[in-house]
Amino acid sequence: MQWVLDPGERIKLLVDMAENLQFQANVFKRQGRSLRRKMWLHKLMVGGAILVTIILLWLFMCGGFKSRWPCVFPHGF
Repeated sequence: MQWVLDPGERIKLLVDMAENLQFQANVFKRQGRSLRRKMWLHKLMVGGAILVTIILLWLFMCGGFKSRWPCVFPHGF
């Protein structure tokens, strides 16, 4: 049905389709960048939480900041 159009209208239709495709590509690129940043921040937060957990466990098992270094586990771990 669209191919019955004259050549000028077909070119205009192709230009419109190309512009729409370019717009969709830009939206896809922005969403991908946003998701990549969000996942990087999530990975950073998870790593920080793991580090804090390890430090807290170490402090708990070694008796706090006033214990001698290197820590000798009092429970024989």
